[in-house]
Amino acid sequence: MKVKKGVILLCLLLMLTIVPLSQAHTHYSTINMQNTWMQTYGRLFNDELGSSIQQTKDGGFIVVGSKSTSLFDIHGHRDVWLLKLNETGTVMWDQTYGGPDEDDGNAVQQTDDGGYIIVGRTRSYSNGKTDVWLIKTDEKGNKLWDTTFGYSDFDSGSEVRQTRDGCYVIIGSGNQSGGGRGEALLIKVDSDGNKVWARSFGEKGHNYADEIQQTSDDGFIIIGSSWISGETNSYDMWLIKTDKDGNLMWDKKFDGAGSDHGWSIGQTLDGGFIITGETYQSHGSDDNIWLVKTDENGNTQWENTFEGRGYSSQQTSDGGFIIAGATMNSTITDFSNGLLMKTDSGGNLEWRRTFGGRQPDFFFSVQQTQDNGYVLTGYTIPWHFWFGSDLWVLKTDSEGKISLQS
Repeated sequence: MKVKKGVILLCLLLMLTIVPLSQAHTHYSTINMQNTWMQTYGRLFNDELGSSIQQTKDGGFIVVGSKSTSLFDIHGHRDVWLLKLNETGTVMWDQTYGGPDEDDGNAVQQTDDGGYIIVGRTRSYSNGKTDVWLIKTDEKGNKLWDTTFGYSDFDSGSEVRQTRDGCYVIIGSGNQSGGGRGEALLIKVDSDGNKVWARSFGEKGHNYADEIQQTSDDGFIIIGSSWISGETNSYDMWLIKTDKDGNLMWDKKFDGAGSDHGWSIGQTLDGGFIITGETYQSHGSDDNIWLVKTDENGNTQWENTFEGRGYSSQQTSDGGFIIAGATMNSTITDFSNGLLMKTDSGGNLEWRRTFGGRQPDFFFSVQQTQDNGYVLTGYTIPWHFWFGSDLWVLKTDSEGKISLQS
C-alpha cells in the first residue's frame, strides 16, 4: 500500500499548535554554502510536500508534490505542485494543476523535448473515486495535455518513465472490483497521451505497484506489494518483470516475518536489480529497511536490513547504493527525522545521516547529482508551528553532508 505521502503526513499532524494568522504567507527558508544547501517551500497553515525530484539538463532541479489550496484546509483539497529550481535551490518558476478536490503529484521526469511528464492521482477529474492522472508540460511547466485512466473505485499513478521509443509508461494501482482489492496497473501511452496498451497484475487480493524502470532488454521491472487472502498472512514484497509489451515474464515475492512492502527498484550495473522496501523481521524490531540485491532473474544474491524506513534508492557511480527515508522515532517528544544512508556494492553500511529537528521529517525521493552529491525531497514541519508542513529539498555533498553538519 502506498503510504509514503499524504497518509503518513495526516497521521503525524494530529498534534496542532496555532500561530497568529498575520504570519500566513509564502516563505522560502534557506541554508546555503558552496555546493550544499537546504531549503523549504510553502505557506503557513498549509500542507506542502515533495514526492519526486530529478536533476535537469541545465544543472537545476525539478520537483513535484502537492500543496493545500486554502488556509487551514482540513478537507484534503490539494493541487499538484511543480517547482523548477536552479542549482542553488532558488525557485525559477512553479505551476499548480488541479480542481476543487484532492489532486496529488507522485512522480516527475524531464522529457527529451525539455518539458516534463507528471503522474499522480486526481479526484477532481476522475470517473470514479480517484483516477490515474498524467500531465505533459513544456519547459516552463505550461500544460500541453493531460489524460486520466481508471475504474470506478480508487486508482492512482505512482511512477512515470519516458521510454526509449519516445512514449511513456505508467505504473500504479487500480481497483476494478471494489471491496478494497486492487491490481498493479501498467499503462503505455504515446507521445500525445493516447493509450497504446494496458496490463494489470494480481487480479485477486490486495496488490499495489510503486516504481518502474525500463530494463536493458526494453522490458520493464516493477516493485510493489501483494497480499492474497488465504495464500499469504500479510503483504509480501512483489517484483514483476515484463517484456517490452508489458506481458508478464516472471514475478517473485519476498516474504519476511511480518508485513513487507516494496518501494523502490532499479536495474544495477551487472544486469540484476536492487530493491528497497520495508520488512518487520521480528516483533518490536527497528530494522525495517530491507535492501535486496537480485540477479537478472530475480533470485536473491544478498540482502541486508537497517533501522528506519527507506522509500527511495539508487545505485551510485561507485557501485554502491544510496537510500532515503526516515528514522523510526514517532513519539510525541521524538518525531521521525529525514534519513540518508550510503552502502557499498555489497550492501554494507558506509555512512548514515539524519536531518531535521523535533518534528516529523521525511524524505521520499533521492538522486545522485552531477557533482556526485545527492538531492532529496520530502516534507518538514517547521519548528515554530505545528499546523502544516513545508516541501523540503536538500542538496548534500558526496558524503551526505550539508554546510555546518559534521
